[in-house]
Amino acid sequence: MVNWYGFAKNPMDSLTSWDEVLSKGSKWKFNVIRLVVRKSTLTYTQLDAVLAKIEAAGCKAVLDNHLLSQWVFVDPKFGSQAMRDFWVKLVTDYKDNKTIIAWEIANEPFSNVWDNVNVTTSADVPKEYAIITDLIRAIDPIRPIVVMVPHTIDPGVSLRPNWIATFHPYTYGDLMLQSDAQTILDYRKTQITRTMAFGYSSGWIGEIECHPSGTTPLPVEKWYVSEVIKYGYLNGLGFNYWKYFNPVDDAGANPDEVIASSGFTAATISRPYVSGVRLYDPQGNLLNINGWNMRDRFVEEDIKWLHDNGYNSVRLVVYWSSIEKTEGTVDFTLAKQFLDAAKKYNMWVWVDFHQWEYSNFFTFASGGGFPSWLVAAGGYTNDAAGQQAFSDDFYLKRGYGATSWAKYVAFMQKLMNLIKPYSNILCVEPMNEPMVGAAHINEARTACNARYTEIIDIIRTIIPDMMICLHHIDNGFNIKQARPNLFWTKSAYSEYGAGLTEASITTYLTNRYNEFVVKMGVPWIISETGVTPSTAQAVADSFITTLFTKYRAMFGDGCVGWNFWLYDKAASSGGYKCPRNADGSPSWLQPIIAKNQSVLKPIMTYTLTTLSINGSIVRYPNASLYASGSTVSLTAVPLSGYTFAGWSGDASGITNPITIQMISNKSVTASFTLTPIDPCAAVKAQLALANAQIASLQTQLNTANSQITSLQASNLALTVQVTNLQSKITAAQQALA
Repeated sequence: MVNWYGFAKNPMDSLTSWDEVLSKGSKWKFNVIRLVVRKSTLTYTQLDAVLAKIEAAGCKAVLDNHLLSQWVFVDPKFGSQAMRDFWVKLVTDYKDNKTIIAWEIANEPFSNVWDNVNVTTSADVPKEYAIITDLIRAIDPIRPIVVMVPHTIDPGVSLRPNWIATFHPYTYGDLMLQSDAQTILDYRKTQITRTMAFGYSSGWIGEIECHPSGTTPLPVEKWYVSEVIKYGYLNGLGFNYWKYFNPVDDAGANPDEVIASSGFTAATISRPYVSGVRLYDPQGNLLNINGWNMRDRFVEEDIKWLHDNGYNSVRLVVYWSSIEKTEGTVDFTLAKQFLDAAKKYNMWVWVDFHQWEYSNFFTFASGGGFPSWLVAAGGYTNDAAGQQAFSDDFYLKRGYGATSWAKYVAFMQKLMNLIKPYSNILCVEPMNEPMVGAAHINEARTACNARYTEIIDIIRTIIPDMMICLHHIDNGFNIKQARPNLFWTKSAYSEYGAGLTEASITTYLTNRYNEFVVKMGVPWIISETGVTPSTAQAVADSFITTLFTKYRAMFGDGCVGWNFWLYDKAASSGGYKCPRNADGSPSWLQPIIAKNQSVLKPIMTYTLTTLSINGSIVRYPNASLYASGSTVSLTAVPLSGYTFAGWSGDASGITNPITIQMISNKSVTASFTLTPIDPCAAVKAQLALANAQIASLQTQLNTANSQITSLQASNLALTVQVTNLQSKITAAQQALA
């Protein structure tokens, strides 16, 4: 999901106009501004001033390289080295700016592909995006990158993680009737669905307005755009108004009227969200959560105690049977008291609809499970067999199950309306453990997938940008095809450690990482964990330390969160130790947690340990702590007589130097080996010396021979001269005679 709501504007516009439009947009609490950057006009001084104003307004920015469109072509050309260099410089200069939350590489690059470099068809677009993405990620590995690829083109191997697909669902053409506008709207939705199926981490409606369309009646245009805006925020796409800053847009519609008619309100924004495999807070910072599960036995002092001891979240266990003890009588008094107390102490609340189907029975002394009046009305027995029959019918909406589902939906709607005003709601978990505890038929397991998507849509009709947590599901459920802004959860109790060995815990976490983060591409957050009262302190200490140390190392910030089960001011609750005793004193678990706070608490800086023998490792930058998401360059330098052999630990391979990303504490070792020694080296050296001496002698000999030859030639010439002279003397003597 991208809960970005705002408008696009050129940062080179006057600062006065920026003050006006930011003030105008404050009524909607817009949170992201799309900065239309053109290299030919960009100045850093002006950009810095605009970014400062955006930050002061409580917003963030996406830097859009608006190089070309269907009407204007602006250098640098897409695919050119100049564009690649432009991005390297821009990201290098602004990677530490906290206002910028994403880079948009190129607006509409396929509109004029015939003018581009190395991009001659639309199919080349994702390839060039991948090249520029890799250059950017070498400098800034964290921020999402916005791309615009034709909806008919599968990026294939060019697809990069954390790519946000952007869409411009303008109307164009002449729309004369409402039915025509509906047809175009349906077509645009189909384009978006087809694009997202290619595997992008999320999507964003990057431009929308009442576009000029000839003779289309203004009410139809306004209806179309308001429907696009509604579709955007209900489906986690957000929206970006192209010319919101004008009093009226091109077609004469007042943008505020169009937005209002869509039903969009400020209550739909400023909540945590998922992007890729990371959780973010409303300000765009990576979000880790840590806390306890809590139900109706609490007082405000308990929440304060959790806050004061370093926790930042509480998973509110909502029992339907406790809140609606008799059909039609819903009492949210305790739930509201809880939400008010959590808000007072700035605690995130994870709302867990805990029908607790894991138990063999529906109803409990504590009020857990499905309401007994609901189950009894269907004639189901209050035992394991009745549980299975009821659940199968419930998820299949078969027979009385359809009635039960309708009553469940009605209850959830009431619950969502209760929590809607609270901005500290982290997420909603609509069905805790829906498919465990009984031998459900496969049809019910498959139907559960459809029930998940159905209840998500119902929740988001009331709270459009609510993050959803899914729990325990199988049968090939594809979360990417469900809905955006989801994450996964599963418990990790001490008995799951199979002996609590480091190897067993590592195996458990590795399986979860592959199952959810790799396969499904979403974060996995531990919703419940704990140690049993019979667990020895040393074993409990080892379990907690090992589990969360390895969890953080494997998953990294934004993909880690945990909640102990169950907070209750007693020695233990639900079979697991609690942090303090009934009299308020710390239980034996609390000192263990306190001892491991450096592991358990969300931390946003990490250490880097480097090890080497017969060489050294030079790091840049050189620091004792590194900010989460930052990068460090490591260069292996061997001693004389040694050769670099490779990296190990949290790095691998023989590339030197390397760059690593700091999303957890890391340790890297550089190995060096002796440079191979040739046993014949001395003989070869002597032979080489002898050859050199021979060559020198040969040179001397050649010089001597040359001198001899020259002398011989001189002697021959003298002999000839003497002979000629002697002939002349003889001839003269004969003449005289």
